[in-house]
This record gives sequence, structure tokens and C-alpha cells, in this order.
Amino acid sequence: MSDLIEQQLRDLFAAEADAAPRAADLVTSTRRAARSQRLRTGAWALAASVVAVIAAATAVWPPAPEPVPFPQVASPPTEPVRAPGTLSATPGYGPGTRLSMRPVAQVLDLAAGTAAKAADVLPDPGQFLYTRTVGRDGRILTERWFSIDGTRDGLGFNVQGGEIDRFAFPGCRDGRYVSGPDQGGPCEADPAYLPDLPEEAESMARYLNLSNAHQDDAPAENKTNSIAKDMWTLGSSRYLRPAQRAALFQAAARIPGITVVDDAVDAAGRTGTGVTWTFGKYRAMWVFDPKTYAYLGSDLDTTEQAVVNEVGDRPAR
Repeated sequence: MSDLIEQQLRDLFAAEADAAPRAADLVTSTRRAARSQRLRTGAWALAASVVAVIAAATAVWPPAPEPVPFPQVASPPTEPVRAPGTLSATPGYGPGTRLSMRPVAQVLDLAAGTAAKAADVLPDPGQFLYTRTVGRDGRILTERWFSIDGTRDGLGFNVQGGEIDRFAFPGCRDGRYVSGPDQGGPCEADPAYLPDLPEEAESMARYLNLSNAHQDDAPAENKTNSIAKDMWTLGSSRYLRPAQRAALFQAAARIPGITVVDDAVDAAGRTGTGVTWTFGKYRAMWVFDPKTYAYLGSDLDTTEQAVVNEVGDRPAR
């Protein structure tokens, strides 16, 4: 290989190293592994042309799924977005919004009853939970493919500052990462489906309490917030069978400070019955259909879920 080609390659890899972004929290960066792989393979192949080497240098792990991420369903808004019918720019509150005197347990029992009637589908261990969040302007904000049993590589996309950030969820098999920068290192599988998750309200409440036992010595509001976050994660980033989701809704009624909000507005602009809780300056809200009590979404985004066969598969809209 000529000195010129070698220098071009060194400049290319140096530029990539300088431009590498900081890894997103709670996800495994794939850039370091991809760069290492490039250095080991096409970069220094004596028979490769400069074009082939540069093509290899741009590869990332895992392969990008088709179709391309984020087929948007709306144009970017030109002004602050408000759900139809709202008078306030505060998400979740419509013109008739008011705190309700209805017991939160009553609302969540009705929501649990509706959830329990959903079709009960048992996912295959080799499948993936696909989730996407859609903002109040109708644009897709995130996409995820989570391995049902946690042993296969998942993938995620975020919109950050107008750019698409792509990252991986390495699978964990037999206590070892199957790929990625920590391939072969120790790990614990993080499955999207938890078959042993309780299907009864009392057991679900106990499960949530024990899962947050590390907060027992902290202020009570800290543990309440930690449990609420777990509930949110279970509801939006895990595959729950109907009985599990019903138990989650009923267990939520036990959170101190949770309240019912009439005429709440979800991210799609639909008016419903809200169940909300706060921690400091932060607030979370589930919005339910006011008649059927089917779960509509949150006040800030709508989460859509489906079980798919491969990373890159998407359900029909």
C-alpha cells in the first residue's frame, strides 16, 4: 500500500475518533466496536482499493434495518404544538380540565377490566417487541426493537436536535454479551417479556415494592417516584399480557398522591380521563378513554407496541 493511501486512512480514522459523540445513557454505544472492527478488517487489506477501505470504514454494528428509520407521518411544526381543543400550552390539560373527586381506584379498576379483555398473545422467545413513540405533532420520536427473551441484539433510534441517533441493545446469552464492544463480557439478560410478572394486583404491588427496596431508607417520595418509573417502564417498554397489564393498573392505585383528572388530553389530542402523579416539578399522566377506559397514551407522547419477527420489522400503520 502506498504512503499516500496509508496517510489517507490514518487521517480518516483520526477524524472519526475526534468526531465520536458521547454514548447515550442506559444504552451501549456501538461506535467503539465498529471502529475496532474496521481497523482489523478492510482498513489495512493490501489488496483493497481506497474506495473499498473507506466503505468498510463507514460500517456500523448492527446492520441498519430496512426500511430506513423514522418514516415520518407529518411535517415539522412551525409553531408550538397544542392538542386540538386545548386552551393551555400545558400538555395534558384541556379547556374543561379539573381534578376529579372520583376515587383513583375506581378509574384504574375500570381500566384494568378493559385491559384484561384484550387478546392474549404469547410471544415467541426469538421475536422482538417493537415500540415507537409519537409526539403531539404526529412525528415519530423514537423506535425500539427489544429482544423478547433478551438474548438477541436489539436496536433503537432517537431524534435528538433534528438528527437521528442510532444505538444497539446487545443480546445476553449464557451470561455473556453476544456482540458489541463488550462481546464475551459478563451480563444479565434484559428480556422484553417477563413471564413471571404477577397477574394479580396484590402480587404486582408487592413485586414493585420489593424491586425498589433499595429506596427503603430514602425519603418516602423517592421510593414513590422509583416505583412510578418502574410502572411507566413496564407499561411502555415491556410486553405485558392482558392479566399483567390489568394488575399493573390496579397496583398503580396504591401510589401515594396519584389523582384523577377529568378532560385530560393525550398526545393525539383525544380527550379522556387522566390518572396523574407528580414528583417535584415532574409529572406523569396516563390517559384513558372516558367511556371504555381503554388506555390511549400519555399526555406527551403516544406509545405504540407490536410483536415482530426481526429487527427492522414494523407493523402496518
